Amino acid sequence: MEQENHTHHQEVAGRIAKDGFRVTIFSERPVGRRLFHLSHGEVFPDNPRRSGLDKDVEQFFLELNRQLQPRFQSAMDRITDIPSLKEGVVYQIDSGGKRIRAALCVTVCEIFCSSYHPALNFAAAIEHLQNFTLIHDDIADGDLERRGQASAWKRYGIAHGMNIGDIFVPLAALAILEADYPSSMKLK
Repeated sequence: MEQENHTHHQEVAGRIAKDGFRVTIFSERPVGRRLFHLSHGEVFPDNPRRSGLDKDVEQFFLELNRQLQPRFQSAMDRITDIPSLKEGVVYQIDSGGKRIRAALCVTVCEIFCSSYHPALNFAAAIEHLQNFTLIHDDIADGDLERRGQASAWKRYGIAHGMNIGDIFVPLAALAILEADYPSSMKLK
């Protein structure tokens, strides 16, 4: 079944068109449609009915989020129980998001590797870095809300907000270092 699900990368050789700086791959296969929808900002995984996405693309986002959850849980489990720090990291991760960057990461991996599973740790790392930048951006811009709820700095204060944001950088590094790929490929 997995082989069947991941053989479509061979059929992606479809048409490539340059649209400004954006390169979009057109294909009848799910991976091509995902890239098309991602490149055009047509993704609302929190409410797939709003997006008009194909059913297989909706399923892809749900499956990707399901597969990222254990990696996010592992990251949250690493945080020491310092008042507001662990709670803030959990708050930020649980606030959701579109996971577009993670989806792009695994989709590109799927095109070249036939399976996106080797890229899941890297996709989680990208999401951690996204959380880092979102928290610091909210502080710099004075944004009081993120994803329909109080921003991390507003809820925990600026000092704790900065610490909460900063903790996502080592979490990203750990996600990459602990990725499941051959030791011969790892830096020593």
